[in-house]
Amino acid sequence: MNSDSNAKLTPLSRAELVKRIVEVAAGFGLSVRSAQKWLARFRADDTAGLENLSSRPKRSPDGIHRLRVLRVLALCRRKLPGFQIARLAKLSKASVSRILRRHGAFLAELSPPPAIRRYEREQPGDLLHFDIRPLARFIQTALRSWAYAHAYRDSSQRADRLPSFLHNYNWHRPHHSLNLLPPVSRLYLHMNNLLSLHS
Repeated sequence: MNSDSNAKLTPLSRAELVKRIVEVAAGFGLSVRSAQKWLARFRADDTAGLENLSSRPKRSPDGIHRLRVLRVLALCRRKLPGFQIARLAKLSKASVSRILRRHGAFLAELSPPPAIRRYEREQPGDLLHFDIRPLARFIQTALRSWAYAHAYRDSSQRADRLPSFLHNYNWHRPHHSLNLLPPVSRLYLHMNNLLSLHS
């Protein structure tokens, strides 16, 4: 094989260079490809190219659409709990939580309250003591979800909406204290009773 007399390296010297590059990269715990990346960044940007880059993507194509974020914030302003916001906005509870944190909403209002001690009796009327805390929570829910939830023309229109609110509250609204089941689930109704009672 003929060797160019002007060549800086002979094939033997080139082999030695490659061997040293591989050894140096291995000495730093890098592959040759990684060493080449750092060399290219140094050549492009000098020492600034050797700084760590953010691993955060420049854009997130799977991010939550702006209209859905606005829907979550609107539901939050209605003081709905986080799990209901998630259900209505068709998002995970984690996504709702991230949105609210990002927009500075007070998550304390959305966190589940402490478990309430329940007093159950076999027969109606056996219970003489009434716990004030559940009553206060019911009143707050009634005010938020029924009494002041809409602008009513007058008190009679508000009163007309009360049966619908009570039906939703007892038959459909999930309660944290009941593992997200409605109160009617505590009655252990048979299917025939359920169909005759639920109208």
